[in-house]
Amino acid sequence: MKIKVQRKVFSEVMSIVAGVVNPRHTNPLVQNVLLDASKSGLLIKATDLEVSLQYQLNDASVSKAGKVLLPAARLNGLLKDMSAETVELIADDESVVVSAERGKITLQTADVEGFPGFPEFKQDNALSIKASDFAKGLGWTGKSISPERGRYAFNGVLITTGKNGIEFCGTDGRRLSYMKVAGKAKTYDFPIIIPRRGIELFTRMAERAPDSDISLDIRENEVVARAGNAIASTALIDGQFPDYWTVIPRNNDKTYVARRADLISSLRLAGHVTSVESQSVAMEISKQEITFKTRSPGMGSAEVKLPVTYAGPDCRVGFDPRYLLDGLALMTADDVTCEFKDNETGVIFHEGSKDKAFFLVMPLDVG
Repeated sequence: MKIKVQRKVFSEVMSIVAGVVNPRHTNPLVQNVLLDASKSGLLIKATDLEVSLQYQLNDASVSKAGKVLLPAARLNGLLKDMSAETVELIADDESVVVSAERGKITLQTADVEGFPGFPEFKQDNALSIKASDFAKGLGWTGKSISPERGRYAFNGVLITTGKNGIEFCGTDGRRLSYMKVAGKAKTYDFPIIIPRRGIELFTRMAERAPDSDISLDIRENEVVARAGNAIASTALIDGQFPDYWTVIPRNNDKTYVARRADLISSLRLAGHVTSVESQSVAMEISKQEITFKTRSPGMGSAEVKLPVTYAGPDCRVGFDPRYLLDGLALMTADDVTCEFKDNETGVIFHEGSKDKAFFLVMPLDVG
């Protein structure tokens, strides 16, 4: 194999591809990245046997075709530390010489034959969605998934398709995020649950091709996605996602509107005197004003007032401020709308239209 390639582009792609690799995997072969040079360019492949990524560099100049298996972390670091515009890779039976204007580095190769195969993308029944919308849906809902490994269905984002678009939902049982975007599905009407590793990979993939569509080839146990010059796959979570609509209150009779930046600032101020044992803030709502109160034994107390637009009865609801801050950080609008019914059902926050996106936080007992 003998190729020349723009170092900056190669390095950017390697950063994404190397993110797939698990350096502590029990199979040492999958700690590597496969470089496959042909007349079509350079195809870069990596997998950890749960997720995989293939990226095609069409502008690579290939003098001699061939395949090599190189340590992913080492090659990624090498490309980052080089400053040359172009790098050349020349391979023999046991090593690859990476050359640039200031010198050359020799890397030992591994046996290509034992490297795992990759799933093939099939367009026939693929679901199509704007890459930017896909990244937005995963980012909005992925924040709410559970880090606890035993709760399998809660460890991923649920995606469902229908006539009105594609819906994303993530929850850990204490909070929930929902988003609906436009999309076209030919035959898929069953839900899939994408795990955290798949969420991270698909998000990076979509963000690199924001102006294109991403196509999802959904199968029983995996989904294969294509966007731009990349093809990625992830195993799916085999579990029953909860019927989340049952926890979303329908008849909220209390609503207030607040400035998002002011709401964030108030929660952060009140959160300074919460503790690990007492991660809660009381939200006392009265005419045109919210008072956030916290009290932690041995630490102190806080009382922060925030003007809002509200005309309902006085009430008091408790929250974990971290969940509210996570949700508010995903929003971009200046004003945030909060809808709720009482201190026992979920409280909804949205940017003016909960039909498209919202996050919900379950209340806490604050006495």
